[in-house]
Amino acid sequence: MRLSEKFWRLKSLPKYTAKEVETQGNFALALDNGEKEFVYCEDIIGLSEFAAEGRNVMFVVNDPRRYQIQLTKTCWYHHILVEHPEMKERHDDIKRAIETPDCIYQSKHKSSSQLYFLKKGRGSFGAEYVLVAVTIRQRAKKGYVQTSFIVDSLSKGGKLLWKKR
Repeated sequence: MRLSEKFWRLKSLPKYTAKEVETQGNFALALDNGEKEFVYCEDIIGLSEFAAEGRNVMFVVNDPRRYQIQLTKTCWYHHILVEHPEMKERHDDIKRAIETPDCIYQSKHKSSSQLYFLKKGRGSFGAEYVLVAVTIRQRAKKGYVQTSFIVDSLSKGGKLLWKKR
């Protein structure tokens, strides 16, 4: 089982509280029945802001709606580069997709996630977009990059939330 498959499988488990975990960067060890399992900090109530602060942050930028979005080193090195190696030379594209996206959609699959799209030109099969999935904390007006990869359409988006004029 690939690492990301295990994370997605664990995302379907009930939410953990901060008292039930030991943090390790942007991930946490969930103590459940004496067994330790890794889960994303975004899946642990009240923990993602704590775990993502400090020296683990690669960058923090504002989106056009003035939400403060950050990418952690853990997410970059242990998820994006591992699962989406085509993003290796596109670190700046992720930043631009957040700061000046062409559009922002609500995720079809997770209500707390929003999808930022930046058109980068034409690929082999048509348009090429950088997609950045961000977990949004509405009250705090903050967000955390979950993943980023290249897509050839906007079909992964749900409801349109924002569009460049």
